Amino acid sequence: MPYVNFMDKAFLKQCIDQEVDHWARTKNTSFCHKIWFRHFQAESNAVYLVRQYQYHISNGGYYHKIRSRFLEMRMMRRYGIFIGRECEIDIGFRIWHPHGIIINNAKIGKNFNVNQNTTVGAKVHGSWTLPTIGDNVTMYANSTILGDVHVEDNVVLGAHALLLESTTGSGSYVGVPAKRVEKKA
Repeated sequence: MPYVNFMDKAFLKQCIDQEVDHWARTKNTSFCHKIWFRHFQAESNAVYLVRQYQYHISNGGYYHKIRSRFLEMRMMRRYGIFIGRECEIDIGFRIWHPHGIIINNAKIGKNFNVNQNTTVGAKVHGSWTLPTIGDNVTMYANSTILGDVHVEDNVVLGAHALLLESTTGSGSYVGVPAKRVEKKA
């Protein structure tokens, strides 16, 4: 998984092409559609702001520092999204309803899908304990992941679920605290 601390222009372009511009390709590939989906469509604009924010944080210098602060304020004002400065999110990030999302300093794999009012955070017991999230993970509305938790690949965290312990395998997790739900035959 690439680290945000080493995010370069090529990875930024790849992320924006796959996560933001794919919305424009589903309709039309015109320049106007790209502008619309990058700057006005809520779901794709939120991801665009997050990626730009992460790019400017990972690159030093006065301009990048000011630009990252500006983007951080824009994300907070427009959508209520907070992304930690040390957060590592791999390619395929999607925000479906960009309102009230907090992602603290976590390591997140490919194809991470998140909905409104979700929290990925840390617990403080003398030191910070941060979550690690695998590939193809989906968090539905009002779900929370807290602490030194490892989330396996292909996990779905249901609405209002609270995950406080590491997952034991792929599947759906629901409830408070979240438990794995077995499919009925």
